Amino acid sequence: MKKMMVFAVFFSTASVIARYLWEGDPEFYLAIFFFAFILFKMLYWVPYHVEFAAFTDKKMRGKQFAVLSNMSQFILALMPLIGGFILTVSDYETLFLSSAVVILVSIVPLFYIKETKEVYEWKAVHLLGEILSKANRPIVISEFGNGMQAAVGKVVWPIFIFILLKGNYFSVGLVASVTVIALIVLGFVTGGLIDKWGRKVVLKFGAILYTTGWILKIFVETTFGIFMVDTYHSLGKVVNKLPFDTTAYDHASDNGHFIDEFTVLKETSLLLGQCFMYIASIFVIALFGITATFIFAAFATLLMTLITRNVHVK
Repeated sequence: MKKMMVFAVFFSTASVIARYLWEGDPEFYLAIFFFAFILFKMLYWVPYHVEFAAFTDKKMRGKQFAVLSNMSQFILALMPLIGGFILTVSDYETLFLSSAVVILVSIVPLFYIKETKEVYEWKAVHLLGEILSKANRPIVISEFGNGMQAAVGKVVWPIFIFILLKGNYFSVGLVASVTVIALIVLGFVTGGLIDKWGRKVVLKFGAILYTTGWILKIFVETTFGIFMVDTYHSLGKVVNKLPFDTTAYDHASDNGHFIDEFTVLKETSLLLGQCFMYIASIFVIALFGITATFIFAAFATLLMTLITRNVHVK
């Protein structure tokens, strides 16, 4: 598992270097980026989730995940601001080269992770059968919905902000950074509530906040509106995603020997949801406008509540 993650980081770095060299031969480096990014996704995330599920304490997993999430949120708060500043004073090449260096440095902590050995037993046909299995519908549908809303949040919403702010890189970065900074403390609070109140209660409350946040984004027209609505929506995301991800790790660890098979099922469902939403967005935006995708994301968020039903694969 550890070796796969280390190896994957080099592919992630290669995908960024491809963007750095883009102008030299766009078609060639697009192909390099495409394959390097896919290989990174294939090799990194399944071992990551297996490792996390295996080495965290179920009774304290909410707080442990909150700590990890807040560490990444802190970095996430700084990066848009730094990225916006770099693009203002320099260019994309400088930004991508800096990113490649940061990604390479991330290899170092991986050497301190305890090695885990798992034997993956499913063939591709078996995986397809598990995805279509009625018994696995809770995890498949919830992760499919997770993928749908993630696609809109990662791609469509940033484009919407960029258009609304008329391409001002620094303003885009500033809004993103301030929003995240305002939410970091909520991660610790939510993590404690998960362990105290239970996943189901916090997840349902978060789903309400997260869903209404998507609806409110339809009416955003100003920079201040972006900040207010995105802060509210991000609050819903924190309250919703922490119990969602924590519950997913609980299910993974409960599957024992099949922890890696369960994780592959979960990640495949997530990616299917993203693929569906990316393709659907092309037609939705063409026919109804970019804000119509937020309605799809709101519906997808409600699907995520199915994660609370236990699934045991075999």
